[in-house]
Amino acid sequence: GVACPVQLQMKVTWERTLAVGSSRTVSLVRTVGLLEEQRQLLLNATSTSPLTGNVSIPINGLFAKFVRLTSVPNAAPTATALSQGSQDMWHSYQNLTLVRSVPPPHSAAAADGEQWWSLHQTGADLSAFNTTTADGLQVVVIADKAVSVSALLAAGGIIAFYAAVVFAIGRTVRSIIGGTRYQLVVDEMVDTRDLSDLCEGVYLARHEGQLMRETELHETILRLYRSPETLLQLTGSSLKRRED
Repeated sequence: GVACPVQLQMKVTWERTLAVGSSRTVSLVRTVGLLEEQRQLLLNATSTSPLTGNVSIPINGLFAKFVRLTSVPNAAPTATALSQGSQDMWHSYQNLTLVRSVPPPHSAAAADGEQWWSLHQTGADLSAFNTTTADGLQVVVIADKAVSVSALLAAGGIIAFYAAVVFAIGRTVRSIIGGTRYQLVVDEMVDTRDLSDLCEGVYLARHEGQLMRETELHETILRLYRSPETLLQLTGSSLKRRED
């Protein structure tokens, strides 16, 4: 029959301790498909027959070497790794060997059928990762600084917190009303009939297909808005007044 695909999933969980004693837990999951030879070794290791000898299952690219823990709450960690099909995957993924071990024969543990699993590096890594076959799973973790309200209070106190709030409110108010002085030239025009006629002329020229005429009128409007003095002469120099 056709062999069913078998996948091996590995999950590593980190617990980050924050400045004020709270913690945050994040996990990274890696799933790889097993080859036919690996599936057979796994079947032999998990069979119910008498356990004899250790079984080693080498798996390439089982887990990332470098992991980045982000500062965003509830965000999954990022594995800094190359694509699955790259020939240089060994730069970012580590090759591990899954070992099923049994105690020596004729021992009390062997009589009880004890067994255990362990992970080892498949080979020596001569890169900056610098692992040997005696090492187990190793990960270089890059952790962004976790920022929270409690951490802010612990670092700067309540005064720093209120200063940050006031600063944020001030920036918001400034962004809302800060551009008023740039709108005075347009908002305080007294007589806009000539400008309205120019805009109407642009519409009519476009409607009649006179593209050159439309372009000329449009450029005229742009020149008017770029020259406040000309715009003042065209729309009147008196200020708007509201009659009570």
